[in-house]
Amino acid sequence: MDEPQPTAIFPEQVTIGEEYEIIITSINPLYRYRLGDIVRVVRFVNQCPVVEFVRRKGQLLSVKAEKTSEVSMWNAINQCIKQHWTGKRLVDYTCCENALLAQLKGGEKAIIPYYIVFLEFDDGSTLLPDEKQKLDEVLQSLTFPYESFRLKQRIAPMVVHTVRSRTFRDMRRFIVANSMASANQLKIPRVVSKPDHLQYLLDHMIGE
Repeated sequence: MDEPQPTAIFPEQVTIGEEYEIIITSINPLYRYRLGDIVRVVRFVNQCPVVEFVRRKGQLLSVKAEKTSEVSMWNAINQCIKQHWTGKRLVDYTCCENALLAQLKGGEKAIIPYYIVFLEFDDGSTLLPDEKQKLDEVLQSLTFPYESFRLKQRIAPMVVHTVRSRTFRDMRRFIVANSMASANQLKIPRVVSKPDHLQYLLDHMIGE
């Protein structure tokens, strides 16, 4: 999946338990599209594989080879909303690794790496410091590799920012205007990898 031109196989050739990236081939003209969705084969119905969505390609946080998935981060955020962030309704979120911030600012990377998380709530509200800390604690409880690196102090506590109302709506427009992306197909990346996208989020933080 990580190769520029990976070998394509047919649905009946996949293996239960393995992960694959979905591609679609058009007939006229003959084009092959890599969708970027990673799925896992769970069983077969006759010769047709049944799959479950795992993650978007390239949407892993990994500063020490811990490989925190989009699903793990979403589960942590969702648990915080239900148990710790009373009355909060999430609009959208995204994350990045601190190395991208260092790249943007032209400085050196932090000695101990960490995650940066951006959250938007429907009322434009923010979180108290102890509420932000809960996200790091919950992610540790859900993800053993992350917990292990945090306990060893190989990964620093995550930094959580909240952004103003409509930030993610306007970010979609920003990405479309500055790329070849289609407005109909664009999904907000769960892991930001471009400095200009990170700068956009930093410019829309609340009270920081």
